[in-house]
Amino acid sequence: NSPWDEAGREAGVYKNGDVIARAADLHGWERFGGIAVTADQKYMYLSMLQGHVDGKGNDYPPAKTSWFCVRRFDLSGKPAPFAGGNGWDKSMLIVSEKNEVSGLTTIGSELYVAVRDENIVRVYNTKTLKEIRNFSVPNPTKIAVDKQNTLWIIQNQKDGDSAQISHYTKSGNRLPQVINNVPGANAIAVDNQNRLLVADNGKNQQILIYNIKNQPTQVGTFGLKGGIYAGKPGEVGDLKFYGITGVGVDAKGNIYVLTKVRIHKKSKLVLISENFLPMAPCNGKLLDCHS
Repeated sequence: NSPWDEAGREAGVYKNGDVIARAADLHGWERFGGIAVTADQKYMYLSMLQGHVDGKGNDYPPAKTSWFCVRRFDLSGKPAPFAGGNGWDKSMLIVSEKNEVSGLTTIGSELYVAVRDENIVRVYNTKTLKEIRNFSVPNPTKIAVDKQNTLWIIQNQKDGDSAQISHYTKSGNRLPQVINNVPGANAIAVDNQNRLLVADNGKNQQILIYNIKNQPTQVGTFGLKGGIYAGKPGEVGDLKFYGITGVGVDAKGNIYVLTKVRIHKKSKLVLISENFLPMAPCNGKLLDCHS
């Protein structure tokens, strides 16, 4: 995720390949995007950073301080303030003053917020954004929720290449299932068949598909093995991925793959920009952050 889009659209909402909205007021005044996004039936939640601005008082951080936040928006892209919120419009939840939010997801009325460099997942009520509980997870990053409302969490150190995917209950109890042979895993999703999709940004440059009924078992892939390096290296093709940064799904079973140069919807391509972020499907819309 690049925290800045020169056109002021750090986060956008897409439908049928078109931009239909953007997250407003996420550009300028020392505001920057983040590396995580999720949504429910009412709101979208974006990780972001708010920096200090001279002369702005308590609506901005003190000098030499930054707020690493989750900011809540309605699905049209307007900030959605809440009682006790921070920032000039009271739509920001301060999660940390030291470390960025590394992953987000929702289950019902609960918002799960991972902070990798604090080894913690915090859980908030989506209406009040009050913290309900938290639990320890080493180096948590991206999070996906399966149909049993359990969590699959990528764990990886900053700039690391030794990712593993662990399984947790929503109360934070570690379950025995683990995927530890995809060191390049950097994005994750669960599809409408309750399969786990893992974005492998390692040598495979593919989406790996797992049956997770019991111990995770790989049952398929999406994309050519080796990506842009497959076949004639460097030759662009619909399923030759390169620099995978995100994977998402929708209710119809479509798979969306984000790479450094394209969004791929199955085998159809839409050229958007470079360095795409994680995305979250909601009501047939596609939410993403990008540079």
